[in-house]
Order: sequence, then C-alpha cells, then structure tokens
Amino acid sequence: MITTLEESLTDTTLVERGKAFYDLRLKALLEPQFVGQFVAIEPDSGQYFVGKNTLETMRKAWAALPDAQVYLVRIGYGYAHKLGGLRRYGAS
Repeated sequence: MITTLEESLTDTTLVERGKAFYDLRLKALLEPQFVGQFVAIEPDSGQYFVGKNTLETMRKAWAALPDAQVYLVRIGYGYAHKLGGLRRYGAS
C-alpha cells in the first residue's frame, strides 16, 4: 500500500522502515556498484530508485510514485546529506 499525504507516516516511522528495508534488502545489492550515489525507497511497495544525485533520484521516484513518501539515503553512507559548517582554523 502506498501512503498518501493524507495518510502520511510519521517521520520516525518512515525513517525506521526505510532504513530497515535498505539494511536488509538493498545494502548488499547496491553498495558494491553504487557507493556515493543515492537511493529513494518506498518501503510499502519495495520500489526503489537510484540516481547520481538527490534531484535525479527524487525525480525518478516522483515520476513513478507521485503521492508516495520515500526514504532517501546515500548508498554506503547511512545518510543522504551531512548538515553543518566548516570549522575554521584558529576559531575557538
């Protein structure tokens, strides 16, 4: 079943289910060939989409599943993007 916006999953549930699907079903399949690329996963249907960057990956997911919520992760990294700034040398 594809979850629509009206029946949306909580962020925590989506992340937990998406991460579990990646770890159990996709990690061994995708990491040898696609490290550094991105995967969008719709955990209910099991559909996933691989792309070289987040925009390409999400466009593929939106085209196939326009109303679905997906879990996005960078293959081989455990997260999609790291947030934060650069630490300046000499800064305290």
